[in-house]
Amino acid sequence: MRKSQNNQLFNIGKAGALALLVFAILSLILCAVLLKKELSSNLYFPLLLSAAGVSGLFGGASATRKERKNGLLNGALAAVLPISAYLIATAVLQRRFAWSSLLPCLVLLIGSVAAGVVAANRTVKAKNKKRK
Repeated sequence: MRKSQNNQLFNIGKAGALALLVFAILSLILCAVLLKKELSSNLYFPLLLSAAGVSGLFGGASATRKERKNGLLNGALAAVLPISAYLIATAVLQRRFAWSSLLPCLVLLIGSVAAGVVAANRTVKAKNKKRK
């Protein structure tokens, strides 16, 4: 592999770690708020889906922001780390694999890919400098 490919994979790994961190923090905040306010536990899954979408957006955008190409691939690769961590955590906590745990993974993947595509296709407007 060339140095630029290694650098690109490192950036994607950092973006995946950022998405995992955002997902974990949002999930913990949601749990704390739901427990503190004694709200219905039926609210947790839709809020978890929104947290997965937001963390996917962070991961996909940060993976594609520097290179501004291959947004679909970079976004999908940035979602691998949070998806695998979520699946391992749910399998360990529930002591079995639940098919319902795939829906947050799908939302995270879609959010990450969408943000990657948008970040890759975003145009940057040049600032007009006043010339003397």
